[in-house]
Amino acid sequence: MDSENLSDAIEVLESLATADSRAVRARSAVEAERQRDVVAQLASSGGSVADLLRAVTVTERVRDRGVPGPDLDVGVPTRPLELHSRGLAIRGAPYDFQWEARRDWGGAFADRTTGELRVQVDSASTPGDTDHTWNAAGLGIRLRSEPGVSLMRVSAYMPYNFRWHNNSSLEVARNRGELRVLVREVGGRTRLDHKAMLWSDGTGWWEEHSGDDSNVFNDSLYVFVQPDRDHEIWVWFTSSIDYSHAGQVSPASSSASNDLAAGLVIMVTEQYGT
Repeated sequence: MDSENLSDAIEVLESLATADSRAVRARSAVEAERQRDVVAQLASSGGSVADLLRAVTVTERVRDRGVPGPDLDVGVPTRPLELHSRGLAIRGAPYDFQWEARRDWGGAFADRTTGELRVQVDSASTPGDTDHTWNAAGLGIRLRSEPGVSLMRVSAYMPYNFRWHNNSSLEVARNRGELRVLVREVGGRTRLDHKAMLWSDGTGWWEEHSGDDSNVFNDSLYVFVQPDRDHEIWVWFTSSIDYSHAGQVSPASSSASNDLAAGLVIMVTEQYGT
């Protein structure tokens, strides 16, 4: 294992997770400020609540449209090619790499020897001066593309389950979880940054939402590659929450939590060449 290249891979994952977290936090801040403005008007109103609500102009609710990924150099062939499979390559634990990241009291766990992954966070266990928490965990392998190869299929068999909860009392709460697959050429080129949203929810006023699910990730993803190059393939999860321990009007607050566990049984690759 090349520690320098591993460090480079971790830097890419950290950058993707951090950019995603910042964008989500910015959208949540807009939504929270919008609701606080309405609550402040209600608190200072001398008329009836019904009269004020009719007079309030509410902007469109902020929607989670995801975060633009990095510019990808996918190397699409300029002419049709007749490609043939070089056969399946199946990898199980132990994997080559593991990665964990957390910000502001998040919890993350990855074990390359067993294939276990987990991300978990609860605003109830965070200090009063925080309002956003994220965490991420992933597993990766090193693979070299064969001579003459220009296309690769990436897949996995990975059962996972999750649960999440939002609770608002005049403050906004947001909750989000995502599964990602990263294929990068050692040396810096990102060939694939696949995103699959698992849950995304927001509450306000006196709303309370929750959800859970169990599923299996076994999608096949196709990516153009250059022959005779080392690649790293990562499967990873990220989750985040936005909340408020205390709002402008007492006892306004919001809380959020989530918990996701997965087991990466195998990673599958199939190379195609002329």
